[in-house]
This record gives sequence, C-alpha cells and structure tokens, in this order.
Amino acid sequence: MLKILEQEIITIQKDYLKLLKELLKASDTKNIIKTLSYFWYSHHKSITLYLKAISEDVETYVFTDANFSINNNDIYPLLAIGNKHLIAEPIFQLLETSSYPDIDDKISIFAHLTTVVIKLHIDIMEKYGHYIHILPMRFGLSADYNEIRKTGLKIFFSLFKEEYYTLEEYITKIKTKADVYKGLKDAYKRIPHIFSDEIFQNSANKDILPTLSNESFIFFHYTVTRWEQAYIIACNFLDSGVIPFIKDPAIFFHTLNILPMFNISNTDDYLYKITYPHILFHMFPEELSNIQFDRYRQTIKKLSIISKFDNQTRNESEEYSPEAIESEVLKHIKKLKLEFGIPILI
Repeated sequence: MLKILEQEIITIQKDYLKLLKELLKASDTKNIIKTLSYFWYSHHKSITLYLKAISEDVETYVFTDANFSINNNDIYPLLAIGNKHLIAEPIFQLLETSSYPDIDDKISIFAHLTTVVIKLHIDIMEKYGHYIHILPMRFGLSADYNEIRKTGLKIFFSLFKEEYYTLEEYITKIKTKADVYKGLKDAYKRIPHIFSDEIFQNSANKDILPTLSNESFIFFHYTVTRWEQAYIIACNFLDSGVIPFIKDPAIFFHTLNILPMFNISNTDDYLYKITYPHILFHMFPEELSNIQFDRYRQTIKKLSIISKFDNQTRNESEEYSPEAIESEVLKHIKKLKLEFGIPILI
C-alpha cells in the first residue's frame, strides 16, 4: 500500500513543480492561491492516506518553517535523522496569516511572500526532489482558523498592561519598539524570545518580508503568527503522527506549551520527539554541512539513525529532560563525525 501511495506522491510532486513554474509567470496573487488550493484539494485523499501510512510505518519528519533555507544548508540537519522527510507547504497558512483586515500593505506583503515561496520550492524540488516531498500538512484550515486567530489575539493582548480589543486599536496606540517594551507587563519583559532585537531584525528581513514601517506590527506579526503556527503544528503532529522539525525557537517553545493543552496521555514522548530535532538543528556542526551532498546523503541513509532515547540508560519513570536529550544529540553528532572522519572536539 505504501509503495503505491509513494508512487502517487512522486507524480503529484512532478505536477506541482510544473504548476509552480507556470505560476511564477503570473501576477495575480489571488488567482495563484486559488490555483494552488485547487491543486492540493484535488489530491486531498491521496496525501492524507500517505501521511498516515508513513507515520505508522517509518519515522517521518516535516520541516515546519516557511523560510527553509538552501543557502544555509537546512537540508543537512533535516536529513540527519529519520527515514522520510517532508517540507510543509505553507501557502494555505500564508493565506490566513496575511489576512489582517486593518493592515493597508497586506496585499503587497502577501504577494511578496507567495513569490518567495514559489521560487524556493522550485529550487528545493529541482535540487532535492528525490529526498524530500513538499506537501500540505492540513486541509480545511479556514474552517477553524477564526477560533485560532481569536485565541492568538487574546493571548497577545494579555501581554500588555493596557487592555486592547482590536489590532487596529493596538497599532494606533503603540507604534515603536520603545512603546512595545513600555507597554508590556513586567513578567513578559523578562522572556528573551518574546522581546529581543532579533524579533525586529528577522521580521524585517527583505528575503522574507518587505521592511515594515510600524515596529508594533512587526512585534505583533512575530508573536501572534508564531503562536498560531505552533498551534497548527501541534494539531498536525497529533493528527498525522509526522514529527515536526521546528527551526524557530519561539515556535518551538510555544509548541511545547501548547501540547499539554490537548490532555494526551503520553505527553513526555511527544515532547521528546519534538525537542530532539530542534536541539539537533541548533547543535548541528558546520563541518557536516560542508560535506558534498551526495556523499552525505548516502552515508546518512546507510547509518539510518532514529531518534529513540537509549532505554538502557533511562528508567521508565525518568523524564525527558533537555539535558538528557542534548546528551543523546551529542552521541548522534559524534557518530556522524566519526563516520566522516571529522575530529571530535565535543
């Protein structure tokens, strides 16, 4: 069954690449999104069956960030673990997270994002299509997105001393980074990933977003959209069983905090599965990313490393602490370095 579905997904990927090249010539963003939506919905059943089949049969990881980078060799840590590897198709989510009704430049932002994603996906599929599939992880997002958005806004507004009820009201009263910091409740000023210069530097990155003039909207975009992404990632993980490979620290921490809300029985296992690849990504040594890709991929496939905690060193009652997971990741990296003849300094 899995082999049949795999062949069908390969055909879908070829058709998707062809469609992207055609859409790259188009200028009507709304029509581009509509075309992509029709394309993915026409393959809804096959994709859903495939995701379920691979999550039950092999250890599968999905890269969840829209800003997957080929230049930074994000593909190397992604392929370092597991059997199957996916990149989440972000068009549906971009459509929702760019739909703020009271932001004048939303159309130009969304058009820019759409073009960036299309070019990136063409590049990924032409270079690495044999190793990675690009698939939507969730259909019918619009059906429940209003509730996600309402909750995200409530959480965001709760960060501030003054009460806000709409995004327009918030942007009218708070405009600069200094205003944001002054308006935050004291407890949240001490959370590094909630307020830092990195938020404003990354969010204004011209490769991802055109520079925004309103710093308060940059902060809103960073905070709320990352909470929304984390919630969707948690839902996808619990629904499909495909393990998220989360690059962004804020999204990662939000996901860890959101998962217990679902009252699942094996929370520790879920938290471990999410934490391992995140730590691996941020500890991944540059020397491994410099290895010629074909050699790297063949060696990784031969090693077939799976992210399972060493049961011989762990009691059943022991929690998956970050320190213990980091120790496992270091063993993983050491094994890779030995295989490639790289000096071990860790």
